[in-house]
Amino acid sequence: VSASLIVTEQEMRAEFMQQNLRAKIQYLMVPVSAFRTQEVTASDDEISKYYNNNKDEFKTQETRKLKYAAFSTAPSADDSSRFFNILNEIKSEALAGEDFSRLALRESEDPTVTQNQGDLGYFEQGAMVKPFSDAAFAANPGDIVGPVKSQFGYHIIKVIDKKVEDGKEKVHAAHILKKLEASGGTLDNAYSKAEAFAETAQKDGYNIAADNLGVELKETNSFVQNDAGIIPGVGELSPAMAWTFGKDAGTISEVFSNDQGYYVFMLEAIVPAGYRPLEDVKELCKSRIEIQKRKDLAAEYARKIAPTVQQDSDFRTLAANDPEKILVADTTDYFTRNITVRGIGRAPAVVAKAFSLPLNQVSGMLETDRG
Repeated sequence: VSASLIVTEQEMRAEFMQQNLRAKIQYLMVPVSAFRTQEVTASDDEISKYYNNNKDEFKTQETRKLKYAAFSTAPSADDSSRFFNILNEIKSEALAGEDFSRLALRESEDPTVTQNQGDLGYFEQGAMVKPFSDAAFAANPGDIVGPVKSQFGYHIIKVIDKKVEDGKEKVHAAHILKKLEASGGTLDNAYSKAEAFAETAQKDGYNIAADNLGVELKETNSFVQNDAGIIPGVGELSPAMAWTFGKDAGTISEVFSNDQGYYVFMLEAIVPAGYRPLEDVKELCKSRIEIQKRKDLAAEYARKIAPTVQQDSDFRTLAANDPEKILVADTTDYFTRNITVRGIGRAPAVVAKAFSLPLNQVSGMLETDRG
């Protein structure tokens, strides 16, 4: 299978012009901000009309809410105790003179250990994660330190050498990485509890099962379906997301799992897609109406002074002579078609006019968010 893409000379020229042609303009602006202290009001009728005319802005997606029981698969106290006993035994072997590279090959869970036998070579301060780097640079050559906890697990570190190169201290170190994880027994225990709860919930009811088995229940916030499968409070769990948006309210799930544990859900509530009620967005509608009224005041002022703007007008003089001291005159930096213009903001109409207007010509009135 093959494919080809042909770009015409005209397309290349258009792209070049889009990316490289620059313009610089002088502008005379009636800023909306000049009318921010002007008292404007929005009546209930105006708010209702705005809401009805712009209802699409207030659309809501279907949301769902879950109740759930979580059964953690975090390492137990016994798991942790056994883990640190193993770490201490490894460290003791290293301190007793056991070859560190052989220990690393036997014990380390670093995926690169088969290539480097745990030897990390020389590195500068900050080249490794901070806890590891701090421990290595604080030790002396020959020291074996740790366990040091990092985001990757627990490290036993052997400092082999130190040197200064190009004015920077470097450490040569090797390490053995071990990860604290739940034992098979801990995982089995968590799953057994989750399975027992799910069976009891199906038979006796979700809340009753929780009470009888002493299981803590939690609730999610309402959420929309998302491709990432993120459930609030739970994390990524795509199969449960699909289940949530395919069942009726009151349905109890089977056991789901992710890296944090096992879960049994109950679909607690469904809110259909629709529109946010007017009372929830009344202040937002009011604010937008008032902003538009201030824009209208700015436009009215601009229309009033428009006859004084001639092709040969000096914008700075017009602004300086403005009796209301509202007008702002300025010159932009050079800008391309796809950039926000300093002092004006995102203004497609201004940018389009800048690149189509003949040199030294004055445009008509243009509206932007700022004025």
